[in-house]
Amino acid sequence: MFKLALIFGAGGLGALARYGVHTAVGRVANTSFPVGTLLINVLGCFAIGYLATFFAGSFPLREEYRFAVLVGLLGGFTTFSTFGLETAALLEAGAWTQATANVVLSSSLAILAVWLGHRLAGG
Repeated sequence: MFKLALIFGAGGLGALARYGVHTAVGRVANTSFPVGTLLINVLGCFAIGYLATFFAGSFPLREEYRFAVLVGLLGGFTTFSTFGLETAALLEAGAWTQATANVVLSSSLAILAVWLGHRLAGG
């Protein structure tokens, strides 16, 4: 039960962080391209690549805390459901180039970020 409470609380914090980043990026980037969601997903992928490796090696963390960070915090922070919704909206608007760019950039940069995080953590 304690593990579930930690995941729940951390998920809320991750969602608040996502809202904060998305709002801040939206103020700066004056575009219909979903830059905030792209940035959030890449940051979240980097963080999960780094932290999963870090927690498995240099800084072993008890399971409930590891789940709170990886599942709760980062699960609440990353936004692939929003990514899907925004991509579908771009397609509906006929913005095929932007939709394709969003899919290609989100996918490739997310995978690169996980790998980079893993490597930087010593994996």
